[in-house]
Amino acid sequence: GLVLPPAVNSCDELWAALWRDECAVRKVADRQHFGGYLEQGAFDAKRDGPKLGIEASEAAVIDPQHILALLLASRCFEDAGEATMQEALAKPDRFGIYLGAWQAAPVPAERRPSAYRVLGTSLAAIASRVANTYDIQGPAITVNTACSAGLVAVNAAMRDLRAGAIDFALVGGLNLLSDDALFTDLSRANFLSPTGACHTFSAAADGYARSEGGVLLLLARDDGRRPCRALVRGSATNQNSRRRPMTAVDPVAQERVIRAACADAGVSPSQLAVVECHGTGTKLGDPVEVSALAATVGAGRGDGTACQLTAAKMLFGHLESGAGALGLLKAVLMAQRKEVPGDDVPKVNPAVTEAMQGAALSLPKAAGVKLEEGALIGISSFGFAGNNAHAIVEVAPAERRLLGRPGSGCAAVAPPAPLP
Repeated sequence: GLVLPPAVNSCDELWAALWRDECAVRKVADRQHFGGYLEQGAFDAKRDGPKLGIEASEAAVIDPQHILALLLASRCFEDAGEATMQEALAKPDRFGIYLGAWQAAPVPAERRPSAYRVLGTSLAAIASRVANTYDIQGPAITVNTACSAGLVAVNAAMRDLRAGAIDFALVGGLNLLSDDALFTDLSRANFLSPTGACHTFSAAADGYARSEGGVLLLLARDDGRRPCRALVRGSATNQNSRRRPMTAVDPVAQERVIRAACADAGVSPSQLAVVECHGTGTKLGDPVEVSALAATVGAGRGDGTACQLTAAKMLFGHLESGAGALGLLKAVLMAQRKEVPGDDVPKVNPAVTEAMQGAALSLPKAAGVKLEEGALIGISSFGFAGNNAHAIVEVAPAERRLLGRPGSGCAAVAPPAPLP
């Protein structure tokens, strides 16, 4: 299930948007800052709340992210298909929710007292609200590692799926741009792009552009037969070292998390065909990320192929706590359709070009790239407090791969790789 700016509401719409190459970040009349804003027709908390079981009086005062989570869950379950959801909900204690979120909506200064705010303004209660609505009785966890939260949530779910604690997991992340003061603070800290876009890999890189929306996916423990969009093979998380300031990018930590995710998947970094990068579009961050990729996926490739680097932020901006989930969904769609959408970087950041020297890496191609059976895709997501995540997705065998028909919303989590 997804809602992305300005009004992308399905996997088919997302795939079409990835090929259109149009940036969703813009200036809108009633907002002070550039952003990837959702159109009112895509999401309206007061309108959508009652449709999702939230009384109008409650919907008017709670954090709209609670309602967005319910909308995403509803769409995810519809996409998964009735048979899959009946199977998942038949054992509610074997079903978990792992959801990334990082900033609660501000409470108006002129607020009226309301008992609904006790839970309704808590990030911790977002996953629990979804669980309560659907009577899901496994783990219900809201993860907050800021920009990496969506993919860190996936890593947590994978651990429980592989341990046999659960059979299904609802995973992902969301973000709403409801606090204009946060834009100002992030600008003062030199995070945001004054030109209002994520110029990933580009010489125009000058910071990131904030965006809102969310993505939830259904993961199932793999039995070797389940039809699925793609296989999720492995994942890992780690933290930057203290040799750098907490918000500074750490190439060594990025290398470590990529190698750890590949080890978890039982593959070599040099086997990755594509990496969906964190790619915020900063002068320093992009070259550091590419240098870490050059030392891992771009090294030791004896087959003459190059790993394709992609980044959804070029089109959708930075969903912050939802960004890793968008990266995972894009990777799943690429695996399902065996294709990398076309993109273009007119003038590459010279520091990125330098970081790529001698490495088997390739920047996005306007014509796109076809993927082979069994191709591997990496996804990176890095939090601004130093928490990093990486995951590995594989093109599923042809006889198991579902191609967009109803009931194709599930990704299967492969068993852990054998220990060396």
